[in-house]
Amino acid sequence: VNVSPPATVTLNIAAVNDAPVADAGAQSVTEDGAVTFNVSGSDVESTFGMLGDYVQQLYNGNLTAITDGLSGATFNEDTGTLFLIRNVSGGAGHSYEYTADGTLLRTITQTGFVDTEAIAWMYGTTFAIAEENDNQRISIVTIAPGATTLDRTAPGNVTWTTPVGSLLNLGIESMCYDAGRDVLYYLTEKPSGGTWNIWRMNPQTGVSAVVCDLFESISTA
Repeated sequence: VNVSPPATVTLNIAAVNDAPVADAGAQSVTEDGAVTFNVSGSDVESTFGMLGDYVQQLYNGNLTAITDGLSGATFNEDTGTLFLIRNVSGGAGHSYEYTADGTLLRTITQTGFVDTEAIAWMYGTTFAIAEENDNQRISIVTIAPGATTLDRTAPGNVTWTTPVGSLLNLGIESMCYDAGRDVLYYLTEKPSGGTWNIWRMNPQTGVSAVVCDLFESISTA
């Protein structure tokens, strides 16, 4: 009998992080009213198997201090508050901190910005703010607790000019931060007939690259 010698086989198993899945649901609320409801979902990688149910409140009402030009919003997980930013083409604009039920906590007067379009909380007191128009740039800034002023050029802040190019009142429209990959994603609009692009930027180096082209289906005029 011809017996083969023992052999060693090595298997490399690459991990795949499946996205959590939220259970479908819908709620409605009248203006200035509130409704409490439970939301749930599943995450196959979670130690617990299921995302824990938690209470969510919907708020529908007018935001004090902002009468027009609201262009971006982000949720600060550390403080449980919303940070909103106002688009002012001819000035540096303002950002605002609100509670989840719409109570204004502070107004932050900005300097050094033009046509602010988006804001994204990253971690701690670090935020990213995007400008449109001729600048098309993203600044990584610190918004300290209780601060009521924000200077883009203050020590410790950094500004990256993106490769989007001058598109006047087109260009960067929204932005979010991926903490797991330490990257920013931002969406840019193009003139009618062009494309909408999703970009990825390294906030440490400012290097950006298009990761997705979206064919424009509506006029941006």
